Amino acid sequence: MYIAPLSVVALLTIASAIEFESVGPGQCLDGNSNIYSHGSTWSVMSIEDCKVTCNSYDKTYLRGFTFSDTDKICFCNYDKLGGVPYGTLSSTDDVTYFDYYYYEGSGPVKGAEVSGMFVGTTSFCFKVKTPDEYILPDPECSVETADNSSLGNVKCSIKGIESPDNAIVTMTVLAFDDCVTDYKKEKFGGTEVYQMTEDAVGVSDFSADVEVDHTNGFVGVVQFCIRTDLIDNVLNHSMVFKSKKVNMEFIYNGQFYVDNFSATTYNGIDDEATSEVKEFGVSANLCDINGNTIEASLFTLELGEFLYVCIGANEIGVVITSVDEFDAYKAVDEGTVPVDISSYVLSTGFGSPELVASMNLPALFFEDVSPITIVGSVNMGGKPNARRLKNSSEISPESAKFEMVVNVAGDNSSASGYAIMVTAIFGVTPFFMI
Repeated sequence: MYIAPLSVVALLTIASAIEFESVGPGQCLDGNSNIYSHGSTWSVMSIEDCKVTCNSYDKTYLRGFTFSDTDKICFCNYDKLGGVPYGTLSSTDDVTYFDYYYYEGSGPVKGAEVSGMFVGTTSFCFKVKTPDEYILPDPECSVETADNSSLGNVKCSIKGIESPDNAIVTMTVLAFDDCVTDYKKEKFGGTEVYQMTEDAVGVSDFSADVEVDHTNGFVGVVQFCIRTDLIDNVLNHSMVFKSKKVNMEFIYNGQFYVDNFSATTYNGIDDEATSEVKEFGVSANLCDINGNTIEASLFTLELGEFLYVCIGANEIGVVITSVDEFDAYKAVDEGTVPVDISSYVLSTGFGSPELVASMNLPALFFEDVSPITIVGSVNMGGKPNARRLKNSSEISPESAKFEMVVNVAGDNSSASGYAIMVTAIFGVTPFFMI
């Protein structure tokens, strides 16, 4: 949103007063120790009068104020983005006048310092009171390659966390593909990945440590996601998170060693995400008719056999209201047109967080042993505590997609595939408040 630079015309009294909080003695500084552009009003007798003074002018770029009790001067501090010019803008009377001076200060007030014209004076800095900041820097990750007892263990260090004193930092090990669903050891030869770090409260530094147990002898690529959340301790909401997709390869040449390590930042954010709508997303997995999860590696789909797919909402308080589409295709040629299989699907559980879709696929999907790809989307609704449209009492209707790849058994074998090999989750867009 474009906001015009501050000008004489913009010096208007705005009815809604903003609040300030004390920073310390001296003049206000930004995060780079720059002072702010300021308007100086003389003959202001107290801190409270200075608050009123700064509230009486345009507050678009207001960052705070500095009050000199010694000289009775109120300096309203503005962000350099306001483009304020040098010199006197206006004179209100013979005693009180308002001058603008331009400096490099930008962004929120981060500190105060007794310097310059404030040396030898009793002066105080106050900043505009804003909602609590939650800043979680990007983790720096490394892998253990030397010590055989901890070979493959990953350490993701985060420094410079900014948050309220009671904020909680947590970490979770998740699936590499989407950084949402659980890590599945079966995809990587049964390699266990353990979370080693406990939750921490009110810390500025955090290390998300993971043990990758290679003692089962698996040789090959192991992939997982490490997600770190910074959580509001009062509402128990994640305010910001960072996800790292970790890739490594275990190689055996007389002894184990790790190669091809990488840790890539993943945000999973749609380019068109807004502050008004949260797309909750769903997870899809193999299950039985009662909704119990089935171990994918123990199942192979055969002609005439019922396939059960459990589709569950990823967000607490959200329910699945209807199925939008259910298609399938054989992944033989690129660009294969999906076939509508909705008439072969019976779904139960609408109005709850999880539905069970049972299907008996026609023979055309079993003409060869190439995988079957099942795609679809469901409509999401919410309970009273679900996310709502901004400035609205109506719960936002939303759609979430899912995709599953199913290997099928050949004519002479009931164990030629690995069942559900890939579950991809789409439509997962974190909610931003601006």
